[in-house]
Amino acid sequence: MIDYALARRSLLADVAHGRVSFADVCDAHPDLQRAARHYGEPTDSRCPLCRNDRLTRVTYAYGDELQHASGRARSTRSLEALATRYAYLRIYVVEVCRSCGWNHLVVSYVTGSQLQAVGNGSAPDEPMTAGLASRSEPVPDAVPVSRPRPRPEPRRRTARQ
Repeated sequence: MIDYALARRSLLADVAHGRVSFADVCDAHPDLQRAARHYGEPTDSRCPLCRNDRLTRVTYAYGDELQHASGRARSTRSLEALATRYAYLRIYVVEVCRSCGWNHLVVSYVTGSQLQAVGNGSAPDEPMTAGLASRSEPVPDAVPVSRPRPRPEPRRRTARQ
């Protein structure tokens, strides 16, 4: 599990000291704003910049097995079912202010049925990363795609042959 709280604190300090402009950090993409509206889960925390609205957390799941559904926003309730069905998933949680557009990556982790099989017996709703160190083979970030080599073009006969 990777927690981005220190990066968030540093960025907010840069904004407070004028090293980074308010417009540079309040730049949520319209798709992220839409995902926050439809799939986001409200938090009790207020936006650290505008303080007008409560932050919304949006969770994204990525994985090769998800195919075309990789990278879609998900509810946290669906993550446990995804983790049991798929071998390896990367989860990203982003906080978004729907008023000013503040957005920041909060946490990312890896989960899935392969990791749960080698996990240390913790609760199923916790990310299973403890078993990664004991695996004999590392879990890849991406699976290489093998493409067939193009066939060489047949030699054309010239008039002299």
